[in-house]
Amino acid sequence: MAKLTLILLILFSLSYHSNAGVNVLHSKRLPTSMFNCSDIWLTEIFIDADKNMFVRVMSPRQNIYGTHFLYINNGWIYLKQYGELWNTFVKDDHFHLAFYRDKTIFIYKVQKGIELVNSTNINSSLGKGLVVEDLDRVIPVPETSNSYYLLADGTCFPVNPVELLFGFFSGGHGVYYSKPFLIEVKDKKLAKPRKLRYGGKVDESYNIKQEVQHEDLVHFLGFRMQEERAWGSEKREFEPEILHHAAYDLKKNKVVKTHAICKNTPKVEKDKNSEIFYGPLSIDALGNDVYVVFSWIQHRLQPRPIPVNDIKSTIFYWQCNAGVSGDVEEIADGFVPLVKVDSSGNAHIFWINKNASLVHKVKKKGVWGEDRILVDRVDLMSSVTYSKYIAAEFDRENNLHLVYPSGGTLVHSILKVD
Repeated sequence: MAKLTLILLILFSLSYHSNAGVNVLHSKRLPTSMFNCSDIWLTEIFIDADKNMFVRVMSPRQNIYGTHFLYINNGWIYLKQYGELWNTFVKDDHFHLAFYRDKTIFIYKVQKGIELVNSTNINSSLGKGLVVEDLDRVIPVPETSNSYYLLADGTCFPVNPVELLFGFFSGGHGVYYSKPFLIEVKDKKLAKPRKLRYGGKVDESYNIKQEVQHEDLVHFLGFRMQEERAWGSEKREFEPEILHHAAYDLKKNKVVKTHAICKNTPKVEKDKNSEIFYGPLSIDALGNDVYVVFSWIQHRLQPRPIPVNDIKSTIFYWQCNAGVSGDVEEIADGFVPLVKVDSSGNAHIFWINKNASLVHKVKKKGVWGEDRILVDRVDLMSSVTYSKYIAAEFDRENNLHLVYPSGGTLVHSILKVD
């Protein structure tokens, strides 16, 4: 048994590119018999205070919208049995899952098993025209046992009287806007929904795609656009969307910082033969400092499937320190960009290049280091342009935990990186 373990460690070490400043502390393959590893849409990793590692995977098994699985105690749990998954997070050093079923939100704390620690009944009117289906995720409030926020996606009608009357008299063939709302949950009671004052215009939508929390600040990342959907078949032309950040203070109950990160987004459809659009987004934070990576993807429309070498994917980076916004920087050409910040405030960027290598780049004290290959070969998913199947997280000792697909399974590795 000892010889087999040694051989496996040697094989895992050989998969890493020889590079100074990278030390492989541990590596093992995770069993993936419950789902097809080549179909993964999303992978996330969480580390609690006791160094327990949890991996959440979304794969379209029996469900075109994705089915969630959780890796815990050396095995996978099928999460659909607990209801509709709304969020996963570490609160007060423990890993939690939030589900919705039977008109109730259930918050589970995960230790050696899954045990119910709190539930909040939302079988009542949310107000502001919101319904349960509008709710999107659960946001924890640190150091409080039964305090959370619900993030909702509410519908707002246009303020412009002409647009409002047109929508009314045309049987709904008009424009409406999507606005985020926050609903405070304290001791199982719901407060009135509050519109998230993100600093945008009245006649636009704000669709939140990612959020990250550090201490009392929740950082939202999403797209502002003048019009999200049109009732009816007619679609109007508008300016491209704006990548936008908003920081919400849970103690002050208000947005304290907003930034329009990227305003010169190319139009979604460039011409009849090709298209350009946003790829995966990633955000991390350390207090008031925010780190974002995103990508623009361009490829021809036909024929399909499109070879990876025919897809141009450009990765960009944006950083905000102490509320002061930096410039958007072009980083590299690659896929599945990911950003993580260590406890010293160093920004670590990860992506997959066209050679299917996992690349790492770090920014220390405002200076970028060299690109270096962490893993020589990872599996390229067929949905590489929009999936997020590479996960990374730092533990309290600044050891880097990586989860990535290789050889048809998922690999969990722990690295020490400079």
